[in-house]
Amino acid sequence: MKQTLRLRGGLCLEPKPIIHLFYKIFLTFIVVLVSCVCSIAQVPASSPEAGPAAGAVDEIKPLEIGDTIPEALWNLPLQVVKAGQEGGTTVTLNDYKGKLIILDFWATNCGSCVSAIPKLNTRQQEFNDRVTILPVSYERKERIATSFSKNPKLKKSSLGTVAEDKELNRYFPHEYISHVIWIDADGIVKAITKTDYVSAENIRSVLNKEPIDWPVKRDVTDYDYGKPLLALNQKNLPAFSMPDFEYHSTLTGYLGNINRLYQSYPDTINATFRVYAVNHSIVDLYTKVLNIDGFPISHISVEADYPERFFFDKALDYQEEWNRQNTFTYEAVFPLRLTEKQRQKEVIDDLDLYLGLQSGFEEVKVKCLIITDIIDHMASQIAQRKERGITLGNIVYFLNHSLPGFPVINETKNGEDALVKIGREGLTDLPLLKNRLLESGFSMVEEERSIRMFVLRDIKVH
Repeated sequence: MKQTLRLRGGLCLEPKPIIHLFYKIFLTFIVVLVSCVCSIAQVPASSPEAGPAAGAVDEIKPLEIGDTIPEALWNLPLQVVKAGQEGGTTVTLNDYKGKLIILDFWATNCGSCVSAIPKLNTRQQEFNDRVTILPVSYERKERIATSFSKNPKLKKSSLGTVAEDKELNRYFPHEYISHVIWIDADGIVKAITKTDYVSAENIRSVLNKEPIDWPVKRDVTDYDYGKPLLALNQKNLPAFSMPDFEYHSTLTGYLGNINRLYQSYPDTINATFRVYAVNHSIVDLYTKVLNIDGFPISHISVEADYPERFFFDKALDYQEEWNRQNTFTYEAVFPLRLTEKQRQKEVIDDLDLYLGLQSGFEEVKVKCLIITDIIDHMASQIAQRKERGITLGNIVYFLNHSLPGFPVINETKNGEDALVKIGREGLTDLPLLKNRLLESGFSMVEEERSIRMFVLRDIKVH
């Protein structure tokens, strides 16, 4: 059964079904066999008795931006399933000709893809008959129907989704999902993006035939993270002049379409130690190096002219754009003899220098949210076991990983496992959360406290 592997940054890896592998092996065998027979028979390629080249009949040319949709694709039968609908229906892209068509390749086990469906559904309702948004999945109809019936994010969607797709994937090959194809009213491929570009503003731009300059989603699968980001210029340096060893550090901007990765490891042959981080935010760079990955952002204090470059605001549409402007790639090669603490200091010094920051742990007076008991929750927890909600411990954890520079402190005695009647979507609505906590016997107030924080501060140049 085909699976989708989730990667960081909202991307999901979409492996090809194993049956495709057997198909390719079988097809290769047939091609070789036919070639051998033709060679033995010495039949010229132009002979009227020679049949068409193997695979030519169903050969599909992948489409790029600027290409026109071929007639075969317009008339390709597509099996579509919808929420609350028994079985499926057959449609073709020709049914939507003259509209803006947006194909969204997704899968039910890709979390970011599923989260995007309600937004896509809203866009469809907003633009109605001027636009057709059509999700596309390789998965079986039964699996998709089950997800539509059980997943709260999918239940209310009125979008149909193409099921058991093979052919669309051949016209628009990709490795990672979501993968979005924009086909304008003239049947031209206008853009290839991620789902965060499917905004009302962008849809209007395409409908109004305005020029667009969006980043093209390209799936780079063969990037070799093991090769150095920085290397000596061997064209300018003769082989007899090459040094015996080389240490360095470097910081670059965003590497387009390369998945983020952090690694550090020794090279005992060359007596070096390599540290590198591809496409990481400023905060992630520091926390990775300090081995505090997952450190609550509520305990990170930013004193900078542009604090928005440190944390992505989820209310924004374009994380890809934010990544391009605010993530970095770092690499350093140190002598193997350095201790871990020495390497950490060298990397932190590099980051401070390159990014123009001063960093470190400090006691800082900051505003905090303090949660305390109003009632004794030890006795009340037994009665709550059959109720639905979120435990206070999980609420505090969520808030501390969602509110930059705003610590949330649990000062209850036995409230960690007490249930609060609230859904996940209500956790960022602080007035609502305060009321729900009060109903559950908790008080949440804002106070100023002296807290040990990790501080990132702009270096002022006078």
